Amino acid sequence: MGLVVFSFLSFQTKVQAQERDSTAKLTVLPLIFYSPETKFGFGAASIYTFQLPNSTLQSQAQLGFAYTSLKQVLLYTPFQVFSEKYRLEGELGYYRYTYKFFGIGAEVAKTHEEDYDVSFPRFRAELYRAYKNIYTGLAIDADYYKVTQLDSTGILHNEKISGFEGMQYIGIGPSVIFDTRNDNFYPNSGCLVNLKYSYYPKFAEDFQSFNKVQFNATKYASLGKAVLASQVGFEQNRGDIPFVQFAGLGGSKLMRGYYADRFRDRNATYLQSEYRYVPQRVGFTLFASLGWVSQDFESLAIKESIYTYGAGFRYQLQKEKMVNLRVDMGWNQLGKVNFYVTVLEAF
Repeated sequence: MGLVVFSFLSFQTKVQAQERDSTAKLTVLPLIFYSPETKFGFGAASIYTFQLPNSTLQSQAQLGFAYTSLKQVLLYTPFQVFSEKYRLEGELGYYRYTYKFFGIGAEVAKTHEEDYDVSFPRFRAELYRAYKNIYTGLAIDADYYKVTQLDSTGILHNEKISGFEGMQYIGIGPSVIFDTRNDNFYPNSGCLVNLKYSYYPKFAEDFQSFNKVQFNATKYASLGKAVLASQVGFEQNRGDIPFVQFAGLGGSKLMRGYYADRFRDRNATYLQSEYRYVPQRVGFTLFASLGWVSQDFESLAIKESIYTYGAGFRYQLQKEKMVNLRVDMGWNQLGKVNFYVTVLEAF
């Protein structure tokens, strides 16, 4: 789910912090946006960026509210805080949302489509202790989905897929990060690697316990004034999994060009790369993605590859920091194109 999107005709209020942190900035903007998942939306958002003493990475917190033409409500507060020894990131939010479900597996998702409506509060938090470039910590995520409308003729209802009547879960587990990026908003060197294990105990009668392993690695390389970013990752799920927790491909951050989580299954593997050229506040990008979903890794099939490609426009919102407005256009192998307007890079 894309969290913060900005209009071209925006206004900015920049607040200079106290002398101990003269780099802090508060940017407030009206929202007007469009994405495959929301259609047109309107609202307001703010992003506060700052840098704590002795930290090489910049912290940021966002606050936003939006209402869409699909009668969706988005209220969110994502955050990332970096100190010399600790790292805290996560999100608090409330959403009233209309999603599309395309089925489980790559072949079903190419032809099937049904809508379902949900409302839910969301909590995400990850706390790490730093040891030079290695961060070790604990990650927690919790959602309480209430399904408010369902297609009675669809797969979710007729096949009684786990979680189709609603679901609540809490996941917790260890997480390790290796981070050598020179900047967390727009890095042009270094890498970011994350390995996470999450256990979800039985929390209600909807389903039994399940667990997941997630891994992704991103490398950044400077090419003169341009940057080449490349990412590889996988996710594996075991147990009685509610359908929203299946590994998914598609969205504003992964495989742009497809609706969010259009492809779902127990396992997913993906590759994506992006060429970024923003020499002086205005620039462009070119990107491509390749992925696979399957019941297990043994059944991954190259012939069922999923791919997207596209191009984007960038505008640097703050002169001092590379906080970019991102406008992307992604094509998928089904011959469709989708648009995304948000802030910060996809990966």
